[in-house]
Amino acid sequence: MSEGVLLPVWLVVVMSVAAIASIYRHVLAPLARIYLRARERNLNVQLRSDLSRQLPEVLKIGRKARVELFASRPEVKQAITDAVAQGQGTREVLEYKVLEYANELTPGFYSLFYFKIGYLLARSYIRLLYELKIAKPPPPSIANIPEDASIVLVGNHRSNLDVMMLAYISSRTNMVSFAAGEWGKAWPMSTILHLAGSYIIRRKEPLPLYRKILAMHLRNMVKVKLPQGIFLEGGLTRDGSIQSVKLGLMSYILSAMEEPNVKDIVFVPVAFNYDQVPEDKALLKNHEQGFSERSKLYTVFSTLWSVLAVIYKRVRSGKVIFGNAAVSFGEPLSMNAWLHSNDIVRPMGDLQKREIVAPVADEIIRQIEDIIPVLPVSLVSTIFINSPQGSQSEEDVLRAAIKLLPALAKARAVLIFGEDQLEEAVNSGLDLLLGRGVLIKDYAGYRVDPEGQDLLRYLYSSTKHLMV
Repeated sequence: MSEGVLLPVWLVVVMSVAAIASIYRHVLAPLARIYLRARERNLNVQLRSDLSRQLPEVLKIGRKARVELFASRPEVKQAITDAVAQGQGTREVLEYKVLEYANELTPGFYSLFYFKIGYLLARSYIRLLYELKIAKPPPPSIANIPEDASIVLVGNHRSNLDVMMLAYISSRTNMVSFAAGEWGKAWPMSTILHLAGSYIIRRKEPLPLYRKILAMHLRNMVKVKLPQGIFLEGGLTRDGSIQSVKLGLMSYILSAMEEPNVKDIVFVPVAFNYDQVPEDKALLKNHEQGFSERSKLYTVFSTLWSVLAVIYKRVRSGKVIFGNAAVSFGEPLSMNAWLHSNDIVRPMGDLQKREIVAPVADEIIRQIEDIIPVLPVSLVSTIFINSPQGSQSEEDVLRAAIKLLPALAKARAVLIFGEDQLEEAVNSGLDLLLGRGVLIKDYAGYRVDPEGQDLLRYLYSSTKHLMV
């Protein structure tokens, strides 16, 4: 008669964990990889007919291979040699740094994640927050951009959601590789960004070698015709209006015009606006110092907390909690056409290349300012900013909104509501501002809460240039 064998609990636990790990590694993980690779191949075949522009050939190469190829290029090796001669560090240290830079700057791309998983996640999250409106759809001229041109989407930077918004909208036609800030270096954000074809930029990296590597990377992206998305302001707006333009990224991109296989660079202006930005109060609170001192853990946990808070509020209220979000598209700006209209002939000298950066950036920013959508909150905020102190009834606010219409028409402002929807828009703006504590309602009507003045001015600033 056989007898049972008694084992310590800790040994049973260890053996169970080892068995589960072995099953995962040798059975489940290989089966999952085979399944996902098959789905990826089938999706790529489907995308060849579905997308308006084909995916760049470079994305067929694995990300790790592209990192190593970039780091081994002769111009990168020469940049390291020059940096060593300038005393920026030893060759071993700088070679390690370059690999680190290349790993952050090289976008990966996983079609199944970008066009399926990421798309569904982005759509679900955006719908939790907003009623998304395409205030001004892409003009027909965008469809006529030649296949051999490199496309760069340029937007105003209102929120960290800008990237998600534009990726979600454009994913039905093409992929876009976005530049993310240092906040994206934290795991798992870095992995998610690279899976979605984006890359991470260090805006405050002190080593001069980094700027050379960044310039090479952006020129290479233009050469391989990988569509890009950038924000010329270099960071989120702190007061609601468009910030002063940073010309670094633009200069690196424009320098690619001298590459033999770059036929044209086409910039597409994109304008965002929101009734409420999730991080607006944090931006106002950190207006001076920004978030540079925050740790990676702060970035991860604050983002996670924000997502959970949004889901909780959405489930509790049963409706979108942040009002409207709107996107507008401007006319594409072809660099070949711009150079021709300004009597500039390629190839250009170094001084000439530097001199065209600011005028091109200014023209794009002017286009963006002209097409920033006017939303209910920005309309009502303008009325209360420009009105005398005291309470106003709904009828007073509506009359003031009617008086603003000629100025908006003269500025050719992009509105997400028609004249026949003005009353509904005013009521929506009042409700949202009341809910955020910007306005107070009493027997006499609505008035501004003194503690909400800064937020009111922030909301007003997004479209103030259209309502003067």
